[in-house]
Amino acid sequence: MDNVVAYPNNEGVVDDAHTIRQIRIRKGLSIVQAAAALRTTPSNIELWEANPGMGPKRFVVSNHFDNFLRENDPGCGKNLLFNRYPLSLARDILSLNVEEIAALFGYKKSTWQKFESHTRVLSADDLARLEDMVRERFSVVCGQPG
Repeated sequence: MDNVVAYPNNEGVVDDAHTIRQIRIRKGLSIVQAAAALRTTPSNIELWEANPGMGPKRFVVSNHFDNFLRENDPGCGKNLLFNRYPLSLARDILSLNVEEIAALFGYKKSTWQKFESHTRVLSADDLARLEDMVRERFSVVCGQPG
């Protein structure tokens, strides 16, 4: 009992299990997905994760994340490639520059750059289309039918 440290009213103690980052990771969401769920920007998510006292209340965050997961296709955007690596990797795999991939998807170059920098969220349909293109590219490279 001599080594017990008491914090009155838990002031100054941040429970890591309840930070926005921990909730996001537990729910299996990327920063971009968390931003979409909370209707904010990825940079705000990063700011709130770096500063646990900022941002919405944790129960609100958890509820929004749960709603997002219920409403969105759990397969789209959650595979290893797009949950761990940037969209620029997909562009590199397809051997396209920013102008080419933006035109292919019907966006301006500046808009595609926002997708790659995570300041804008690519739609689920476009993400699924991009994943199909990467899958097709791998099947061609590996000599397997698509």
